[in-house]
Amino acid sequence: MKKKQLVDLPAKRISYKKGPNGTKYVYYTLRSYRNAQGKPTSDEKSIGKLDEATGKLIPNKNYFDLFPSERQDIPETIQSVGYVEVVAHLAEAIGLTQILRQSFGKDSEKLLSLAAYMMAHGNVMMDYADWAESTAQGQVPSLSSQQISEFFANMDETKRLAFFCQWLKKAQDNEYIAYDVTSISSYSEEISWVERGYNRDKENLSQINLGMFFGETSKLPLYYSVYSGSIVDKTFLPFMMTLADTIGMRQARFVMDQGFLTQDNLRVLSDKDHTALSLIPKNLRVYKELLAEVIGQPFSSRERLNTQGVYARTLETDFNAIPVKVYMYFDPQKAMLDENALFDDIHRHEQQLREMAKQKKLKPSWRKYFEVEEVGDKELRYQMDYDKIDALKAQLGYFALISTDKRLSADQALTIYRQKDVIEKSFDQLKNGMDYRRMRTHYTQTTDGKLFVAFLGLILRSVFMQAIKGHEGTQRLTLKKVIRELEKIQHIQLKDGSCHTLPLTSLQKTILKALHVEERLFH
Repeated sequence: MKKKQLVDLPAKRISYKKGPNGTKYVYYTLRSYRNAQGKPTSDEKSIGKLDEATGKLIPNKNYFDLFPSERQDIPETIQSVGYVEVVAHLAEAIGLTQILRQSFGKDSEKLLSLAAYMMAHGNVMMDYADWAESTAQGQVPSLSSQQISEFFANMDETKRLAFFCQWLKKAQDNEYIAYDVTSISSYSEEISWVERGYNRDKENLSQINLGMFFGETSKLPLYYSVYSGSIVDKTFLPFMMTLADTIGMRQARFVMDQGFLTQDNLRVLSDKDHTALSLIPKNLRVYKELLAEVIGQPFSSRERLNTQGVYARTLETDFNAIPVKVYMYFDPQKAMLDENALFDDIHRHEQQLREMAKQKKLKPSWRKYFEVEEVGDKELRYQMDYDKIDALKAQLGYFALISTDKRLSADQALTIYRQKDVIEKSFDQLKNGMDYRRMRTHYTQTTDGKLFVAFLGLILRSVFMQAIKGHEGTQRLTLKKVIRELEKIQHIQLKDGSCHTLPLTSLQKTILKALHVEERLFH
């Protein structure tokens, strides 16, 4: 039975009329005036009946038409519940909440809330307070911009290390760990790591460098370290491995970009019982020697990897006294594309030669494809150097991987290496999805804390992306669209104190299913 609503009687302009069963009906005087005969009269409207037990009014529709602010079925508050509830559920499911509680205690709630905000709304924290206010009470803590800055600055490094020691256990047994580096630009001169260096975003700004471990199977960020923007990436890897030792990383399997491949780095990894898989730069002697050997003995049809669409040959050799396996591959499709690019480049050089030959301004690079002859003092003659072009063409379509894990087949090695793009996609999520192309902090301590929260946000973002891209009903949705739909799941509190959640749309139900969150959480 629906509970009857009682309201106070209007202080003025009311009158009563008794019904046949003794019920007192209450009327409200709309206006008083004299009629044509000069007698006092009034226009009235019934607004409900009197509750004898309490002396209050049991209102009808007319009452709420006259006093709309008294409706108890009008929302007093409307707050978003869907997004933060889903974040809480997923963080619990992957063990993130538990590890944060173990490492940070009561601050874990702030960390998770700030990470959820940053994941959804980016790197600018000044709007966090408004977001928290629009979210159901008790789900996220309310923090001002000043409080957030202080929280970032006071974050305990020991607690962060305790977190990483536990979080690294999320890496699955035998999974390969992708290692890569990105740069984050900054205007600040007060952050100790900010220096000029190779800026991956091609910006004329100082930067910090961010090295990260990312699980290829778990598809989760596992660890990160920050270092000076001027340090060359390949020289930081040994220090990164030393840091990994302190948090308990043992016998890991790393897959890396070719920029990290040096004798020293392979030796460091080997000495620490780690294995490595990397693309070989084409300017290295070992690549050139093995390529010449393979070209001299072309691939047979027996060496085709049908699942990969390439030919492969495995060779055992030494890389500066380190025993390794090298996997030489030939990709026919890539060879065709590279050949088109080669002849486009030859055509550009020929146009330049034609325009500049009479001026006798010879560039060394023009001899790459042409035989050039000086005629007198003012003229150059040239013709195609077909032997050089054929030699270059013969090398197209080839690439090679090197591994210190001799158990890998050529097929396995290529599959693992191609999965390395998970970390590149993760960096894209950090810098574009979470607006972390700029630091937007001014001091080292604040930057430390904020980067840790960004790392937590990246974990959450990775979990979301895996789920929505792995479900047929959501794989075409952007993460921004998913978050927006979840934030539309709202909690309404009426004036009578009752609480309700808006009915879920079909799209919201599909999203919850993709994220493995039960609808009953919002009923």
